[in-house]
Amino acid sequence: MQPFAMVLQEGNPVAWLVHAALRKAAVLTRRRILKDNSLGFLMNVADELFHGGILEEKVFAVFLLEKMTDELGAKEFRVFETWLSRISTWADHDALVHYLLGPMVLSDPKRSARVFVWAKNKSRWHRRAAAVCLIRGARVGLFEKEIVRIPTCFFATKTTWCRRLRVAVAGVDA
Repeated sequence: MQPFAMVLQEGNPVAWLVHAALRKAAVLTRRRILKDNSLGFLMNVADELFHGGILEEKVFAVFLLEKMTDELGAKEFRVFETWLSRISTWADHDALVHYLLGPMVLSDPKRSARVFVWAKNKSRWHRRAAAVCLIRGARVGLFEKEIVRIPTCFFATKTTWCRRLRVAVAGVDA
């Protein structure tokens, strides 16, 4: 069996079948857990899944919680922030940021202040999360000030990705 990251390559027709099956299993699991247990228990299960180095487990953890972001609060947001330090691939980064952190920032714009803490972190995953987290809000016209300010946090960073972001957003190449 191929690793999940390889299966999800663009253009692979099997990828979406695997993705859909994993999402369906997570939805069924979420329903079963919440039928007999609390949201806190579901968060604990997801937290344990996101702890490991197995991509499928991390994606499953995100799928367990992805449609529940309106029910999650500050405590859960802080837990998801700790998950940023557990990221090891683009896939688990994008799952966490696009499906959990992004929607939570959109539902409570005060949380957008946290992106500046992430932007100054040494970890490229934190820095990338700072920019990517604002995408959903940007699509509906929010976070303009944050989006303009984010590249200035990257000026000291010399990675290729940060340099490209500076060029794209600020027109600056250092």
